Amino acid sequence: MIKKITLYIALISFFLGGFVLPVFAKEKVASNKIKKPTCMQVATTKKNTAIRAAQKTYVMALKKIKGKEGKAKKTQAQETLKQDQKKAKDVFTTDSKACLSREVVVPPISESPREPIVMELPAPQVLTFQEKSVTYSDTGYLPAVLKIQIGETVVFKNQSTRKMWTASGIHPLHREYPTTGGCIGNTFDACKGAQSGESWSFRFDIAGTWKYHNHLNPGDSGTVIVE
Repeated sequence: MIKKITLYIALISFFLGGFVLPVFAKEKVASNKIKKPTCMQVATTKKNTAIRAAQKTYVMALKKIKGKEGKAKKTQAQETLKQDQKKAKDVFTTDSKACLSREVVVPPISESPREPIVMELPAPQVLTFQEKSVTYSDTGYLPAVLKIQIGETVVFKNQSTRKMWTASGIHPLHREYPTTGGCIGNTFDACKGAQSGESWSFRFDIAGTWKYHNHLNPGDSGTVIVE
């Protein structure tokens, strides 16, 4: 009886130690492998990091502006922000072209010395920012929440029976979008009511979550998320 029990214990130990544990170890090693980012992912991260750094510098500059020279310094800070954002986008365009135009080298099949076969990829496509749209009807703005990328333009189309004056929150100051200018609080402001069938567009160059409304009917509102 004791010999049988000892044999069972030996078999169970062999099964756990020699089969189950190695399988678990292989699965753990496989799960720890980290996927290397692609060339386009690296270029996109580089662009977004540069744009966010420029925005942070712009916001800090606005906080330091005081006194009579405030308007001139604000204008200068805005120009600097636009230049930094344009530079980041130009670098991204160059990097994306480099990613798309890389050559693929196919090694020879046999071991005999031969020239490698070079395959040229098609001409790279120039990446452009797409235009997004929001429709304003008698029930309000649709879609109520719109996600876009930095630098994209949103067209607000009036298909209602009343005028549409799209402007940044919060009513009636219009100061949520962090720029200066416009007719009330900032540049994210149509400054007049668009008739039915007309439209108004705005380009978003700053990342964040920006709420807006119809200044002539504040109950109608929406949100644009810029990533």
